[in-house]
Amino acid sequence: MNDKNRDVIDSFIRRHQNILQNELGNLDLVIVNLGKHDALPAAMIAGLSRPRHLFVLYTAESEPRLLDFDTMVDLGIDRVTKIKVRSSDALNIYSAVRKEIEKLVAAPCRIHVDITGGTSVMSVAIVMIAGTLRGTMSYIEHEMDESRKPIPFTGKLIILEDPTLIFGEYQMPQIQESFRNYNYRVTVNLLLDNLKKLKPFQHRYPDVYSRFLLRRELAGLYESWERFDNRSALKTCSDLLVHKETALDNWPYEKLCKHHHALSLLSELVPDSSVGFKVLSNTGLISVLLSFLLNSAKRRLVMGSYSTGILFA
Repeated sequence: MNDKNRDVIDSFIRRHQNILQNELGNLDLVIVNLGKHDALPAAMIAGLSRPRHLFVLYTAESEPRLLDFDTMVDLGIDRVTKIKVRSSDALNIYSAVRKEIEKLVAAPCRIHVDITGGTSVMSVAIVMIAGTLRGTMSYIEHEMDESRKPIPFTGKLIILEDPTLIFGEYQMPQIQESFRNYNYRVTVNLLLDNLKKLKPFQHRYPDVYSRFLLRRELAGLYESWERFDNRSALKTCSDLLVHKETALDNWPYEKLCKHHHALSLLSELVPDSSVGFKVLSNTGLISVLLSFLLNSAKRRLVMGSYSTGILFA
């Protein structure tokens, strides 16, 4: 390796050591694409991350760059796996990488991919790997000269955030399914988990954060109702009625109005140690209470709680 390349790699490592420690940590597996014109970006990532295992993806066109890469990286032959792939076949690339991952003695927990080198299809394939295995992603951005060539010593590591993880797309089917199956506590916990992930980004994406907050409040309304905590449910319902128009599709405003009326009546149910519930006088309370108990029975029967369902019925 010539001195200039060594200086470029050392400079890159010094400038990004904090990012590695604070955002990526100790990595089990790093995957890089080898470009057909330049092995330096892949070597920069390998030198910075120094993972337990390094996968280098190359094609017939980039194979001559393997020797350049070997002279720049000193991880040791036992830690580097070179995988030849077809540059225009994303499925071939994905399958080849997954097979190599399965060969590892210990399954990698912390995975990182860098999409700087290689073809666009190769980048798409390893992004899919990162997505399925909850890995992190990066790209090296350079300043360019007049001929559109990267200027040495200007490489900047850009950590690519996974929007599907941050915005909760991976969990939305599970959230919707748990809500449909009346598992309101599970729904609330899943939404709280997403809100924690979103919190650092709430100022950048206030609409997304607001939508998850509303979903959590809506699930919390049903969860309180399910626990017979009608006063908490009434308060939540009152708060939700403020949002006549929201970014959520099919916001159930009319249904919330009906819930608010029913909860106003049900909140008059006062627990009594001798008779279970002491019912305060209200002409509409009996029909609302019966409807509530029958709906509770239906939910519990669907959930498989037969004894509780029959008790309610």
